[in-house]
Amino acid sequence: MAKPAAAWRKRLVVWICLILLCDATPATFVQIGVPQPTTPSQAAPGATSRSLTITPPQAAPTQAKPSPALELPELRTTPRPTADLALRVTDLADRIRRGCVLDMTAAVQTYGSPTFQTDWTRGITRVFKSQETSWQTFFSSAAVFGGRMDISRAVVIYYNPWSDVALVVGLDLEQETMTEFSIMVGERLRGEPLPEKSDTPAWQADAGRLSLAVGAVFLRTETAVDGLYALEDPYELLPQALKSRLLSRETEMVPVKGRMFWHAAVLQELEKPDPGSSAVGVHKDLETLLGALKAGDKTAFERVVSGAQDPRMTQLIFDLPAVNRSRLSPVFYRSDDRGTVAVLSNPQTPLWFLTVPFFQEDGNLRPASVELNKFSLMRMLLGKPTPKK
Repeated sequence: MAKPAAAWRKRLVVWICLILLCDATPATFVQIGVPQPTTPSQAAPGATSRSLTITPPQAAPTQAKPSPALELPELRTTPRPTADLALRVTDLADRIRRGCVLDMTAAVQTYGSPTFQTDWTRGITRVFKSQETSWQTFFSSAAVFGGRMDISRAVVIYYNPWSDVALVVGLDLEQETMTEFSIMVGERLRGEPLPEKSDTPAWQADAGRLSLAVGAVFLRTETAVDGLYALEDPYELLPQALKSRLLSRETEMVPVKGRMFWHAAVLQELEKPDPGSSAVGVHKDLETLLGALKAGDKTAFERVVSGAQDPRMTQLIFDLPAVNRSRLSPVFYRSDDRGTVAVLSNPQTPLWFLTVPFFQEDGNLRPASVELNKFSLMRMLLGKPTPKK
């Protein structure tokens, strides 16, 4: 399990960056097309490479009052109009996302316009007979992209990298409602051909490291969204470049439904394992790990992981603020001839995740090489340049 020195140094630099960039306040919105902050104090918490920036004016600053729903820190600047608009969209998009995690049906009734509710019932509810589990799984680990905003409307894209499915939603900012939607697999959004087996995400066939396989797809999705939904572009739910790739909703729903059901099923395998399966031991070890992380008990964590776990990574994980560690839960699980691995994330900060691979040790599967990851830092690990704005 030894790693080449150069590769190890590169990963260690990224892990150190993870901690330096980590903040105790959760944030899930990925803003499109806004310049980078010039100092760390100007960046929104949990920000990605394209996150919201608020530039201080030259005059004496006044205190903005962001929505408490996002638990944003107090801002000592006066937001520019575009930044203020983005905060409104952020707040509404995240309230909708959290509502969908709790109760999808109630969220549609609360935030959906009459037209949206009718369209959702006809196009989605009838397809997903028992929709709650699949949609809760989707929204609890979905990133949120946004763009094409004006004073009254905006487009947000809820994207789940683990199922590689995107829900594009139009928002009425004055009524605080969802007005229209389109749902598709990630390949449509990125302009890529669908794989022959399209009911599971294409990265699932990758034999390499799981975090890098998913991260590479996430970065391609981020780049595609940036091109389709620039902040300053006029409101349009489906730009022509995207609309031209889509077939009928019924046709597009086939791989979407397959992937969302698959994602919910692999988590069900871990959460309610069959007696005698290897998932029973994995489930037990993960419960111990989650309890130790929530309590901040590094000793208990070290008792359950293999001796192959690097102590520096353990320290980085426990240096995370308690709010980031306390609500971790599984968002993915796989056990096949490539090995056994679980992924943990916090629904409030879905861009951060822990990979927990399991290895045979003394005849038993034990977690080892638990690693902290963030999607926006995958460019460093993958050696890809940050897109120019």
